[in-house]
Formats: sequence, C-alpha cells, structure tokens
Amino acid sequence: MLISPIQITVYFIWLFDFLGISFLFGIMALIIFIVINILIQRQIKKYYTKILAAKDERMKIISETFNTIKLLKLYAWDKEFLNRVN
Repeated sequence: MLISPIQITVYFIWLFDFLGISFLFGIMALIIFIVINILIQRQIKKYYTKILAAKDERMKIISETFNTIKLLKLYAWDKEFLNRVN
C-alpha cells in the first residue's frame, strides 16, 4: 500500500524522461478515456437497473401463472376451468 504510489511516481518520471512531452499527451488521453468510460458505465448501470426491474416483474407473473396451473392440476379442476373459459 505504501510502495505502490512511490512506484507509480517513479515510473511516470522514467516514462517522462524516456518519451518527453509525448508522455503528457498519453496521460491526457488516458484520463479522457477513463472519464468517458465512467460516463458510459453510469448509463449502462441505469439501463441495466430498468431491465432487471422488468425481468423481476415478468418472473413474478410467470411464477404466479405456474402456481395457478399447479393448483388447477392438483385439485383436478382443469376440465371445469376449461368449461368456464369456453
């Protein structure tokens, strides 16, 4: 935990010494892409939350339907139910 920031600083200094001013442009591009990635991930999270809510509602309806069908079959009410539906 203590050595990592020191290592990153030393590596940045070495890269700046080796690449010169182009290193700064690379760091700026990296920061820009990180910010863009954060914004995109926020949008994806928002839409994913909506998708999960829709899936949850759908699963609740399907589960209720299956439980009703099981109840009809258990008590052998399927013929009576079909007569009422028709």
